[in-house]
Amino acid sequence: MYLFGLILAMPLGFIMRVIRNPFAKLCYSLVAGLFLIHFVYGVSTPALTLGSLLGPLHALATYGLLRFVPRKHVGWTVVVSSLAVASVFHAKRLIFNYGNWDTGVVQIFMIQVICLSYIGWDYSDGADPENKSRTKLTQLPGLFEYMAAVMCPTQVLAGPSSHFIDFHNYVYGKKEYAKEYSVASTAAKRIVTGIVWLGIYASIVNRFPMEIFYSEKFYNSDFFTRLFYFMIIGTSVKARYYGPFKLIEAAVVFSGQAFNGYDESKQPTFDKVSMINIYSTELSVFLRGIIEEWHKPAQIWLKECVHSRLHVHLSLIHISEPTRLLSISYAVFCLKKKKKKK
Repeated sequence: MYLFGLILAMPLGFIMRVIRNPFAKLCYSLVAGLFLIHFVYGVSTPALTLGSLLGPLHALATYGLLRFVPRKHVGWTVVVSSLAVASVFHAKRLIFNYGNWDTGVVQIFMIQVICLSYIGWDYSDGADPENKSRTKLTQLPGLFEYMAAVMCPTQVLAGPSSHFIDFHNYVYGKKEYAKEYSVASTAAKRIVTGIVWLGIYASIVNRFPMEIFYSEKFYNSDFFTRLFYFMIIGTSVKARYYGPFKLIEAAVVFSGQAFNGYDESKQPTFDKVSMINIYSTELSVFLRGIIEEWHKPAQIWLKECVHSRLHVHLSLIHISEPTRLLSISYAVFCLKKKKKKK
């Protein structure tokens, strides 16, 4: 259902772009986002249905923090509270579903961590008249517009999350969003790229499942055979992410939220929000380059909302991968053949 949700986000995003009236666009964003959450998570089990309801309730509770916590403290308060909520769902999976790749409703809360953190820090920045940040919020957004931004159908499932001021400008057609532009060719490229990587994943995963790492066959193989398994299964894991990342990028392009003006050749650019740069991730010779281009919204969030403000050295793996550490750790050491005791 998750993949179908990502596909559905594309026409939902396109319809959102076609709507011109700001109030109608806000209504549509809120309703479409809630529908998408329920479509993906709320029709399977009672637990997922409850989780799909807790997402919007968490957003409402965070608005209460924005309203009543002193502005100089609201930024870190929202970061800590949203991380705590996501951690509760991660802890549940650690206990009941350890090692499984199905994220469930925790995906909603991981995305909300980024989205709500931006709003919290931007609102806190707005209290300082000397702060020159482009994204600062001098006033607290209204509850309706705030919920429409958090529940936006192009970001509610997988991101990427943008600053509230960008969503506001998009809805009201301000600044670069006031210009006319075509999204067809750019969106088509994203879709084709996503489909190709999903095809690569589907062609590998059934023949080379990750369980090979735990098999006696793998254990008894020579170094180069184990290296081959490691590389081919690693490719399938990356393809599992590349495909959905590119599909959600297509949804954001369809909606027009990724539009970032025109380049020197007067061609429209759609890099305001982006999920991943596959070329840099695959070919970069430096680890830093690979990290910066992988799940870019989360990396930017870590830099802007955690490292530079809270001085806490979290990494993306602590937030998105805590229930997969067994497989990841094993993959790191699987090339070393353990000596059997006599």
